[in-house]
Amino acid sequence: MILRQSFVLVVLCGLTVNICRADSSPSQAPMFDLHNGFWVNLHHFLFTSAQASSGIVRLPHGDPKDAMDLDSLSDRERQVWNTALSYYATALVRRDLLMDRGMEDIKNELEDLENSPDLKEAKVAPELKSVLLTAAPIYRKHWWPRHEEVNRDWISALNPLLERYGNSLAAALAKTYEVPWPEQPIRLDVVAYANWAGAYTTLYPTRSTISSLNAANQGTAALEIVFHEASHGMMTRVMNVIQTAEKEQAAQHRGAIRAHGLWHEVLFYTSGELVAELVPGYAPYADKNGLWDHAWTRADREALERDWKPHMLGSATLDAALTKLVTDLSSRRESQRK
Repeated sequence: MILRQSFVLVVLCGLTVNICRADSSPSQAPMFDLHNGFWVNLHHFLFTSAQASSGIVRLPHGDPKDAMDLDSLSDRERQVWNTALSYYATALVRRDLLMDRGMEDIKNELEDLENSPDLKEAKVAPELKSVLLTAAPIYRKHWWPRHEEVNRDWISALNPLLERYGNSLAAALAKTYEVPWPEQPIRLDVVAYANWAGAYTTLYPTRSTISSLNAANQGTAALEIVFHEASHGMMTRVMNVIQTAEKEQAAQHRGAIRAHGLWHEVLFYTSGELVAELVPGYAPYADKNGLWDHAWTRADREALERDWKPHMLGSATLDAALTKLVTDLSSRRESQRK
């Protein structure tokens, strides 16, 4: 099918730029609103660095230069930076960036005020605002130029993929999950460091935060991860059908026998398979990164291929496919318990 070409606007680094996008629908709105903001990058860098210094995690998927730059700080800069890390280590790092509503509010505020010189309008704790303002000149001098460039390069590499495959993926996801693609562009903030997974999405509205340094988010995988994250806002129907089927199976087997999170397996499988269908030779994220071996099981993937894939191909309804998937997985786990 020949797709009509249209020009859309995407916000990038505080500037509005034109990119060309294939469009097969009447809507001219872009699918994503891409941002490369200073404050949210600083926030995530401090959060991840404080986690690393606290021994919670090591600095994940980072640029070795980021750690090396600590040695270039003056005594005064180091004192200020360590004070900021201490605040994050004490007040924030044991909170979850995704599941903690307060952390979500902080993220959203810093994203929305990406061009603010002083965070005067930021609705965050005064102590956090003070920490960010005092740490900002140090981050801007030593780390931000490189992080901004890496983010910009990641966006530049993503845009051609969105232009070529974006409409097809959006249409396929909407058809598969039986929900419309959002009318408004999905906000996507690109940061050097995100969370432990390299990307996460908060809802109502759907807003994604994706790491440009994470090794698993590079190349064509960036296309999958962007649509994977966007899919989080499209899963309500899938989750409801799975929950109903699991309750029925639990009643039949006199106990819950299905681990939480099947909807996420469906999401991973669906976005990966759709990209693999469009891009020859592409290995889906879950396959390439071993999720079927250490997060779930190969048997789960086989069940998705057998039970869910027919719905993706149009030969089974969403309800029937998911109910069969839950039934098959429940039966396997029941037999394993005996």
